[in-house]
Amino acid sequence: MWSQAMAERAVSVTNEYLAKATLPVMVKMLPVLIQHIQSVAADFKSAAVQAKSMAVTLREGRDTALTSLGNANLKPEFSAETEFGFDLALFSNRTNIEVTSYNKSTTDALIQRSIAPSLSGLTTQFVNIGNIKNSGLELTWNQRVIDSKAAALSFLVTGSTNKNRMTKLGEGVSPIASGNRNTQRNLPGYPLFGLWDKNIRFNDANGDGIIVLSELTFSDTAVYQGNTFPTREVAFTPTIELFNKKLRLSGQVDSKWGFKKFNNTLRHQCMNGVTCRGRYDKSASLQEQANALATSQAVYTGMFEDGAFTRFREMSLAYEMPTKWANAFRASRWAVVLTGRNLGVITNYSGVDPEAAQSNNDARGNEEYFSTPPLRIMTLRMNFSF
Repeated sequence: MWSQAMAERAVSVTNEYLAKATLPVMVKMLPVLIQHIQSVAADFKSAAVQAKSMAVTLREGRDTALTSLGNANLKPEFSAETEFGFDLALFSNRTNIEVTSYNKSTTDALIQRSIAPSLSGLTTQFVNIGNIKNSGLELTWNQRVIDSKAAALSFLVTGSTNKNRMTKLGEGVSPIASGNRNTQRNLPGYPLFGLWDKNIRFNDANGDGIIVLSELTFSDTAVYQGNTFPTREVAFTPTIELFNKKLRLSGQVDSKWGFKKFNNTLRHQCMNGVTCRGRYDKSASLQEQANALATSQAVYTGMFEDGAFTRFREMSLAYEMPTKWANAFRASRWAVVLTGRNLGVITNYSGVDPEAAQSNNDARGNEEYFSTPPLRIMTLRMNFSF
């Protein structure tokens, strides 16, 4: 089994050799270092066999913790990509356009899937999920509108599209459910980690404006509801320079759309709490009531919302102070820069923020679950050049 002594031996490579990392010493020690690495690799192989594919994570300190069930049948992931495009420069390079089309195929793609804790006490395992295809376009447009000593105006536009599909399920791999409440699935012909659940239908039969369970019906099986990550993105970055380019104002606005977001915070409120409007507010729309009530039947389709948004990502104002002022600090240049990030967002998403996510783990996807929204940050910086 992987032991503390083996972990310390692996880490000792840095302490024993790299700390002496002058070029002549490294050249002389290279054979010893190679032998040491081979020995450590043998320990890894031995540990893997003894542990019967049980993965470990070394944590800070001197302990180890089992975190993921290993998989002795794992194969390497292979990717092949083709790209076609063109670059276009016009009007004495005042206009520059780049367009690229890409097509990427991945064989035996690796993902970390959830497993039943009863199997080993662990909850995840890496598997070769199958074959995946990604294709799309990327665009960059850089334009100088005004370019003089007194003033300048330019802008940059970037955009991209992505179509993601699983083309083949790995040999011996069953359709994989992931995400909180198993709301994501990976099936051939559909996007990876797509949202799946039953369709919800309702009928206020007695016309009282209140939806009850008997007025709800669901499709027999879960159906595909949408992507969990944006399929379209565009960003606009303008820049203005004035007063002989002493004053510079720039910003960025970007939009992302073509995806749905699981509002798991709202799911929790409607299923377990007392703060769900659809459950306790009689003025809530019939659709809100149906979506909220469906959570009691483990149907969460009503919690999948359009995640499209446009964000005022950043604005920066910079001013170069007079040279004599900079010289007073024995500097050749002095600039004052005021920057603001996350200044505003336009979206129909009802959660805290369309970019708030539970984690960066594919197993949870682009899901909000009592997540912290992106912070608004204001900074004032002074740059000196000497």
